[in-house]
Amino acid sequence: MPVEPLVKARHMQSLFAKIERLPQVAKRAIQERTGDLAIRQVSEAATSDWLPLSLNLTVTRELHEVLGTEGAHRFFHDHQLEAFGSATFRMLVEGATTLFGLDPGSWARWVPRGWGLVFKNCGEWSVELLAPGSVDLALVRPPACCLADAVWLHSLAWSLSAILDLARVEGKFTFERVDEERPSALYALRWRPSNDT
Repeated sequence: MPVEPLVKARHMQSLFAKIERLPQVAKRAIQERTGDLAIRQVSEAATSDWLPLSLNLTVTRELHEVLGTEGAHRFFHDHQLEAFGSATFRMLVEGATTLFGLDPGSWARWVPRGWGLVFKNCGEWSVELLAPGSVDLALVRPPACCLADAVWLHSLAWSLSAILDLARVEGKFTFERVDEERPSALYALRWRPSNDT
């Protein structure tokens, strides 16, 4: 029997809170496109509840549709940067900083741990440190609905690019492609190593 892919209500509520801070026209457009039922389902959930992943896919697509690629990139990047300071991730961030300093490659190894705090039955991350300044990541065996949703796959890269801000380095976190055989979504984290990392 297949298991349902889920997203933590706290994550969806924080997305909706960030949408509330958008300019009025964009906020209204996203809310209208998302629909009252979805908004109510998220707002009435306890923060510890698990909700259907379809809500996350829908909101992600609507954000992209209204804000465009550049605006959605900035939205998800900034949302993740804020999330790193939240109760959900604070201990993870503090632990990673204490253990590894500001090296993005070391931060990338924590992606699998953070993933399980937000998503359930949505695949697992593999992380391969290639060389200083170069990490390949793969979201392995996510639900088919995720692999078919290019906007959602890109939104993960936009969100995780906040790792570079935490590490205080210039670089890129990009979605590369879907590997149908594995099945997985492939990502690349690249940055210019500094003497501090």
